[in-house]
Amino acid sequence: MPAPSGPPPGPAPGLGPSPAPPTEFVPTESAGSPGVRRRAYRDYEQYLAHQADKLRRLRDRIEPSDLEYEEIVFERFHGLAEFGGDSLRGHSVLCLGARLGGEVRAFKRLGALAVGLDIEPGEKNPHVLHGDFHDLAFPDACFDRVFTNAIDHAWDPARVIDEGARVLKPGGLFHLELCAERPGRYEAIDTSDPAPILAMMGARLSRAGMVEVRNVTSYLDWSGWLYTFRRLGASSAGHAC
Repeated sequence: MPAPSGPPPGPAPGLGPSPAPPTEFVPTESAGSPGVRRRAYRDYEQYLAHQADKLRRLRDRIEPSDLEYEEIVFERFHGLAEFGGDSLRGHSVLCLGARLGGEVRAFKRLGALAVGLDIEPGEKNPHVLHGDFHDLAFPDACFDRVFTNAIDHAWDPARVIDEGARVLKPGGLFHLELCAERPGRYEAIDTSDPAPILAMMGARLSRAGMVEVRNVTSYLDWSGWLYTFRRLGASSAGHAC
């Protein structure tokens, strides 16, 4: 998700110069992600290093923004009936690419059993587990809901969508917050055209709703959409895995 425009941030105290990420975006080689343009990383290791670098260098800016984003997610899901904010109590929610966990805390305040996952959640983060959202260490049909605002940070978005759909219970909801703007310094793919991502979601899940959103914090300001997709099958909401 793009941060406000301006010069690249300087290194945090004790860190060397920030590695310059590839600036070119090229079509992915993954057969499952047609039409997606990805940053021209040398390999998966360079991708992981670049994504982990963000929190290490920008934590002083991300921390206050994370608190502000918690309030945005809380108000958004509490106030929109189509997202079932009033019925989240007792539901299990997995937040992918959750960084410091603002969205996780918001869902907890709404009564959910929520947990986040990120490749760099920082030290002693009680809300977010360390892990790769391309390869989830959870069993099938385990969560009532999956939420992510970080598909633009995926190496292979089709793999992330497959994994999110896999851990959803039948009848479960996949909430996808998708940025409509050109990528910034840390985005891995270009989602300014949402069509390829939506095609992947629609091939795996049933579309259930959409609202336009704008996220404004002290660190970021971007517009896009919040899409909801449903895994087909009988609902088993409220029963933890």
